[in-house]
Amino acid sequence: TASRRHSTNLHPESRMARATAAAPKKTQRKTGKKAGKDPNAPKRALSAYFIWLNANRPTISKGGLSVTEVAKKAGELWRGMSDADKKEWQAKAEKDKGRYEKEMKAYKK
Repeated sequence: TASRRHSTNLHPESRMARATAAAPKKTQRKTGKKAGKDPNAPKRALSAYFIWLNANRPTISKGGLSVTEVAKKAGELWRGMSDADKKEWQAKAEKDKGRYEKEMKAYKK
């Protein structure tokens, strides 16, 4: 009990030093710098949803909706579409994917 009483009378900084000394040390991770993006690299291919969204954004946002509201509304509309309706946009996405792969081959040479 005497040592217990003694530890409570210590200065707060001393208690903190004792508490941190008893805690196990964490290993530090090496933080490397992220490789910068090459501005000459080709643009990534868009998904069917984003191609559809870019084409339909003006009609969706006519009501003066905020960006998040437009995104929510677009998501609802996209999920409500049938697979047959999405086929057109999926074909465009495949075409864009082909474009991207072709440009990447040329870029990597």
